[in-house]
Amino acid sequence: MNSTINVNYTWDREAVLAKGAGQVHLLVEWGCGAIPKRKAAVKPKLVGFDLQLRIIPESGVRVIHKSGPKINPKKADYEQETVFHCGHLYNGKHRHAIFVFFFDKHNSGKQPVATMEWSWHKPLSEKRVVVRSERIYIQFTYHLGLLQLAADPRVEKFMRLDESSYVLKKTLRFYEKGKKDEGSWILRRHADMLLLMAARTGDLDYLHEAEMFLGLQRQWDETYKRSFKHSS
Repeated sequence: MNSTINVNYTWDREAVLAKGAGQVHLLVEWGCGAIPKRKAAVKPKLVGFDLQLRIIPESGVRVIHKSGPKINPKKADYEQETVFHCGHLYNGKHRHAIFVFFFDKHNSGKQPVATMEWSWHKPLSEKRVVVRSERIYIQFTYHLGLLQLAADPRVEKFMRLDESSYVLKKTLRFYEKGKKDEGSWILRRHADMLLLMAARTGDLDYLHEAEMFLGLQRQWDETYKRSFKHSS
């Protein structure tokens, strides 16, 4: 089923163990139109209201939402299905989410694991329309060579960078409670991980993220140090 929504699915592993596997990550990217090279002066065009992703797993498959921009899960009519509300869709805007899959034992070979059904309301219409539906597959195997392949670097990058928002919220709570040392240590540890990833991959996005965290560490250490002195 063709649609104006562009969707990409990327597994973090090329193959998984046929006798059962957990913590297999799927990166889902969606959007409409090309990403603008510069910030537009006008508001992007609204393409569809309340974009929803319904995940319908095959037998022996479970899935949960892990990270990415906030999307609201809701149980569907059948217990094994889940509907995710992904917000409105605008031309030139792209988003992503990461899901964790858990697999029971499967036969070796490429097998279907879920149906991904996208729907929305068009502007000026109250009727929900399915605009895209497809089955996704993964390779099940007992071949050690395939199982030991490195994780997909793109999926790993999204996972690492998605951790940043969680780390910031957790750290800020420590600073606000006067636990500056604990907060500072968490910021530094996350920055060190990002620097390590930058050195390993050569990806400058990791370096820029690490520099942001180191800058926040210096700023928050000084800010909350002064705040604590004034309150003493």
